[in-house]
Amino acid sequence: MERYSNNQNKIKREFVTGYLRIFLSVGALLFLTISCAPKYYPAGTPVLESKRELSKYNMEMKYGKNNMSGLLLFRVDEKGEIVIHGSTLFGLTIFNFGIDGDEWKVYSCIEPLRGKRAQKLLERDFRKLFLPEGGGKNVKIYQTESGKRVVIEHKLFGAEMAFEEIKM
Repeated sequence: MERYSNNQNKIKREFVTGYLRIFLSVGALLFLTISCAPKYYPAGTPVLESKRELSKYNMEMKYGKNNMSGLLLFRVDEKGEIVIHGSTLFGLTIFNFGIDGDEWKVYSCIEPLRGKRAQKLLERDFRKLFLPEGGGKNVKIYQTESGKRVVIEHKLFGAEMAFEEIKM
């Protein structure tokens, strides 16, 4: 009788140990998958917080054959308008936009981005970044060593905008 009992205990131990290994493997795999995945912002959440003081981000833009990189600077002015300025690393202005409530203002813009389609795409992307109706499936947020990295992709248009926070 004692022999049967020991055999039964051994089988139970092996059974529990096998399930424990499977549980730990699946748990580790889920943890790695979830922690490394980008964060999607749901609609109704502004992705970047616009403040009175100047915020600085490294910027990369791809639109068709045009690739541009530089700085994205933005702040809220005294009237409550969000002022958005994009420039090259040498200080040349790429664009200068404003969002005042529902109104989209174009103060200046370089030639490749003056088309109607490009303007609509930029307006939609910047509204997603700064206004509460923002977020969505094509906005991805990554946490990097230097801060937050925001990527907006438009596979249909072959366009992508990426911004990485500059910590000072």
